[in-house]
Amino acid sequence: MCSPRGIAAAVWRARVAAIIAAFVLSAGCGGDPIGPVSARPQVTSIDDLARNRTSHTATLIADTASQQSILFVGGGGGSCSRELYMVGRGSTLLEFEGACRIDHTATALDDGSVLIVGGQDSLKIASETLASAEIYSPATEGFSAAGNLGTARYGHDAILLEEGTVLISGGYMTNYLLHKVQTASAEMYDPALGAFSQLPDMNYPRADHTTTLLEDGSVLIVGGTTEPAPMEKYIPQEKRFQVIPDTEFARSNHSATLLEDGSVLIAGGIDLNGTTLAHATLFDPESASFSATGLMKIGRAGHTASQLPDGSVALTGGNGADHWALSSVEIYDPLFREFSIISHMLRPRVGHTATYIESLDGILVAGGWGPLHVTGPVIMRDVDLLSVKASR
Repeated sequence: MCSPRGIAAAVWRARVAAIIAAFVLSAGCGGDPIGPVSARPQVTSIDDLARNRTSHTATLIADTASQQSILFVGGGGGSCSRELYMVGRGSTLLEFEGACRIDHTATALDDGSVLIVGGQDSLKIASETLASAEIYSPATEGFSAAGNLGTARYGHDAILLEEGTVLISGGYMTNYLLHKVQTASAEMYDPALGAFSQLPDMNYPRADHTTTLLEDGSVLIVGGTTEPAPMEKYIPQEKRFQVIPDTEFARSNHSATLLEDGSVLIAGGIDLNGTTLAHATLFDPESASFSATGLMKIGRAGHTASQLPDGSVALTGGNGADHWALSSVEIYDPLFREFSIISHMLRPRVGHTATYIESLDGILVAGGWGPLHVTGPVIMRDVDLLSVKASR
């Protein structure tokens, strides 16, 4: 999961109008209730990004004791840029000839390169939906064309499969001023061939959904904004999508995280009535059954979810029940099946990224919509480092 950029299209302004209105109503206070937290890990403000960004992508490139670097691509914020962010060393803006992408995907491949797919060109008058794809090479710090999708799309999802190919699913196929057209189409990118191929359609059109790689190599597909949208699985060996019955209810802008026991934590999001959810559930792929787990302390959508080495899951920011941006950080404990607020980021954020960096034992949170300014909500370049050592 941007900005008007000064010359962005009316379609993009329509897509974020609800967020902007919510910030105005909130007067910059954020949507978090005041109350105790179970622990307070250290939150540190570190070097800013080179450019303001929201609805961008962040891909971990290097994670060693001596170097931690992240590739940031696209997003809103008034400029068309990509940068390599090095913790403690600042950012280097990268040269490129591709589109100014927003609401795209970026997937790390087995060889260390990054596949960047689709999105919208936010500098075009009509926010053109993109079919193009690119490869970023860490060795050269350069970008090269990687062919074209069969269907231009944004708001889709992309996930690396066990055999090294990438599944691209759903998204918005075209854009109208106040209307989004979802697609059920799916495609596969094969790095060995450097090309995309069409797959059978999913059973339901989806956008703003999640895809999660399961232990058996299949992919769990959850949510999306079309009703009905029961969950389904992609089975790579058979190249087909299979509906999973008894989905509890539709949601979008949620998170779905594979836990150490093989189950999937599905948390938060927005239901079909536009209500922000605090509901969370566990899905067991072996039995195709659900089990209850604790409610989140705060309903949130458009948040991030990062699995930590101890098996817990950290959820940051997002929009709250009144569509206010949140600063809170919650931890899900799979042993006790409950959530607790462990800390607050230095600023409320939605449309941000969160990247777990093992060598720092911390989560790097970057960009997003921030607190209200006199002229409206601010698209940030601020970066927070959340140490998770103190939370465990």
